[in-house]
Amino acid sequence: MKITTLLFFYILIFVNQNIYSQNDLDADSLSPNFWIDKAVKQQAFVLKETPVNTKKKYLDQVFLYCQKALQLDTEGVYKPLVYNQLSNIATLYVLTGVECFNQADYKQALDAFEKNIEILGLNYLNKINPMVYLNAAVTAEQLNDYDKALKFYKEKILITPTDAAAYMGILHIYKKQKQDEKYLLLAKKGILLFPKKKMTFYGELLNYNMEHSFWDKALHYADTILETDTTNDKVYYLRAYIYQEKKEVQQANKDYKNALYYNPNNIDALYNLSTNLYNECVDILSKKNKSEIDKKDLKKKLIYLESSLKTIQTKLNNDDEQINKMLQNVQLQLRAKNNKK
Repeated sequence: MKITTLLFFYILIFVNQNIYSQNDLDADSLSPNFWIDKAVKQQAFVLKETPVNTKKKYLDQVFLYCQKALQLDTEGVYKPLVYNQLSNIATLYVLTGVECFNQADYKQALDAFEKNIEILGLNYLNKINPMVYLNAAVTAEQLNDYDKALKFYKEKILITPTDAAAYMGILHIYKKQKQDEKYLLLAKKGILLFPKKKMTFYGELLNYNMEHSFWDKALHYADTILETDTTNDKVYYLRAYIYQEKKEVQQANKDYKNALYYNPNNIDALYNLSTNLYNECVDILSKKNKSEIDKKDLKKKLIYLESSLKTIQTKLNNDDEQINKMLQNVQLQLRAKNNKK
């Protein structure tokens, strides 16, 4: 009983002490200055080297303290001070959001960006940071919240109609959602709205038609891009691939060579060109009438093949069994021709 009584006694004192301190707090908390002071002190923690999640919690508290100060400031005496404080934390929310995003904490990042939009959108501030809408949209997309991402992209376009990045963001969401009609309409609209970025939108249409095996349409967009961007090795490679699918192998080979001319390190173009030439050599060697074979042309192709296959073999770290087999066959044919001399 003595232990129980003693314990109760200490608990009673502790509770009473809290009650008294709470009464003091209630009296002070009726002053806007009390909450402003708390906001300033809390913001000081945000500016220190603290973990990003902790920064976010401190910022949320500062925001609440500022709101409380405004509620109590019925005469508007402290409003300029609070507005300045809110502008500061709006900026800190963006910095914290970026930090959260870079650490792949997309949920906290999105909340931070939304807080910035909420604060700057308050009637007494009425400011806008257009880039935050784009940040919020990209972050929402990372969370697969496509409805929210579309909302922020569209709001960004209302603020800055000339922003091609927001249009591209919407395009990618339509593509993910398989809204083909909307995707194609927006891509074509982008070409008209953004002449300086039209190659990017043509690229979208090129990739879309290739992904859906619409080879003639894809060829049209590849031709269109290359009319302006004449040194783009990637598009030459894609056009070569289109010709390959259309069974126009010689045209494909020309564009593989174009791709390699502008970028000798285009390993995909080299790989496909070598494969085509290898198959061509196999066809030549399989002819029954050997007199029809152009031996000089064949040897020239075999020498090129040996060089290209060795290059591919080196870049692929010798782990491609098919390339190794092709190279062995080519070298065998070259040795056989040299022995005939």
